[in-house]
Amino acid sequence: MRATPGRPFSITVAAWGCNRYAGFGGWNRFSGGIRRAGWIAVGLLQLTSEKWYKEGLRFACTACGNCCTGAPGYVWVTREEVRRIARYLQRQDDWLSPEILRRVGFKYSLAERNNGDCVFLEPACNGRRGCRIYPVRPLQCRTWPFWTINLKSPACWAEVAEACPGMNTGREYSVDEVEGLRLKKEWELEKGDRSVLPGRPEGCCAQNGPVPFFPGAEIWQAAQRADVVAAMRSFYAQTNRLIAAHEPVCRNRGRCCRFGEFSYRLYVTTLEVAYYLAGGPLAAPACDDACPHAYDGACHARDRRFLGCRVFFCDPASQAWQGPLAEQRLACLRRLHDELHVRYFYADWMRVLARLHEKPGQEDA
Repeated sequence: MRATPGRPFSITVAAWGCNRYAGFGGWNRFSGGIRRAGWIAVGLLQLTSEKWYKEGLRFACTACGNCCTGAPGYVWVTREEVRRIARYLQRQDDWLSPEILRRVGFKYSLAERNNGDCVFLEPACNGRRGCRIYPVRPLQCRTWPFWTINLKSPACWAEVAEACPGMNTGREYSVDEVEGLRLKKEWELEKGDRSVLPGRPEGCCAQNGPVPFFPGAEIWQAAQRADVVAAMRSFYAQTNRLIAAHEPVCRNRGRCCRFGEFSYRLYVTTLEVAYYLAGGPLAAPACDDACPHAYDGACHARDRRFLGCRVFFCDPASQAWQGPLAEQRLACLRRLHDELHVRYFYADWMRVLARLHEKPGQEDA
């Protein structure tokens, strides 16, 4: 979702076609620079009044992280967005360090790692990746994929959708909603997007930090619903069948359970946590960044383990299928939240575990 350096803006505007003109190739974080610096161009190059997406478009983020990595580029941020991110990270000076924020002429952009990842992109062990600042992410990220350059034609939209599994699935956006996002120039914090949130309970790993917006009461309520339990049991049964078809090999070494040691993160959703709570006791908060259910060479919550646990295998032969399958099942899980009218929540398991142990009244509204 970033502008590609080294390509004159005038050439990009003249082409203004599909994303290959924005440096698209093997997923390039796309052209946030084209969208932001191109607001002037948007006024000059209006889409036709009879929009091809007049019946609406579908999109549901699968947290694949593809839009947060790729070729070098820019994620533009305003001064206000920088301050929001700084406050969210609880920085005393309300600004970001040079390792996180870089100056580009008169503008600011988030930094990137050597491998092309956004500096705030967190790795995960289950084919999904998370944004460390998701509640306060910049406008450039918030409006994806409803950018003018992606909406130019059905062909442009289809081209981008080849690398973005969330496009053409999930929630339907009306043409008015699409246009609102396409032309959006600023955003405000919503009720659940807290800049500074309560930390973890005393004695837990501080390195994991606070978890953004936590619907603790809703999770516990969902755990008491028979329809939620039945739906998740069916979801996992189907997932297990799809996994078994690939005949994966698990050597039961527990690597995927030692998150800190192997730099993995396990992300979970509202329904997954609800099903976990419905199936047995809540584990004690862990302080060594490893799942507390993994000990004595076995998983002691295997029947209620999360989607990421089920899909992930260390076996090299599994690398080709587990990522796409994880994305497919996560998209299905996102739709299931909508069907069951359960608010969708997605966060690191170790942080969620700590928040589940908080006293009533400490949870977010």
